[in-house]
Amino acid sequence: YGGVLAEFAADGTLRDHTRYGVDDHVLITAIPDDDGGRTVAGYFTNRLVLGDADPLTLLDPAGTGQAFVASLGPAGEPRWGFAFGSAGDDWANYLVRLPDGGVAVAGYFGYGVDAPTLTVPGAEGSPLVGAPLHERCDPASCSADAFVLTVGPDGAPRWVAGWASPFYDAIRGLDVFPDGGVVASAFVNVPFPAQSPDGKEPVTFSDGEVVRTPEPATVTVRYDADGARAWTTWTARSLGRAATVTRDGGVVQADHV
Repeated sequence: YGGVLAEFAADGTLRDHTRYGVDDHVLITAIPDDDGGRTVAGYFTNRLVLGDADPLTLLDPAGTGQAFVASLGPAGEPRWGFAFGSAGDDWANYLVRLPDGGVAVAGYFGYGVDAPTLTVPGAEGSPLVGAPLHERCDPASCSADAFVLTVGPDGAPRWVAGWASPFYDAIRGLDVFPDGGVVASAFVNVPFPAQSPDGKEPVTFSDGEVVRTPEPATVTVRYDADGARAWTTWTARSLGRAATVTRDGGVVQADHV
């Protein structure tokens, strides 16, 4: 796989097309900056090089896959960037702009690893500790835990938070409030009651709260600008796909059941 950034003019004309990481399996999501640059995030293995004249090189020491976030100038020159992750596969899938010019990035960590630890140097709340695998969970197909990370305009990590279950926790939506808080929506793939001995599985939030949910569900979480979890809602037997902030500060959460 490779990452591709394509930019189009107002009339639909292709303005720019840049490919990254053809040999290093890079997937990228991007949002524009006010000065014509862009902030990018995603996943890579082994090595990621951003820029040409004075490139920024990010490394994946274990070769299992690292998440990354970076800021590029109008000409593609790197302004800042860093990789972060665990001993397993780590993906940054969603990226939104914060009101002060920073960004929030969300995804999952520790795919294929028992009780992974996500480390983001300098971020409050780091490291995040993932969940042990369920005895019926195949590490190659169902293990990952959710994270939300905020980064300042200067590239300095602020806080990281998330949640973990013994199965697969996949963030499917991310949006920002006018006050700098964020909302994240995720599918929590715990087993149905017939598959679990007591009919419930624990979902552990990074602030220490443990919720036992009896079936697959969508969890929607609002974090304040400082990373504190403000509220959490659950929709049973659903696969969360999006979370969008409304004009009055509410949230529209879309999924299918």
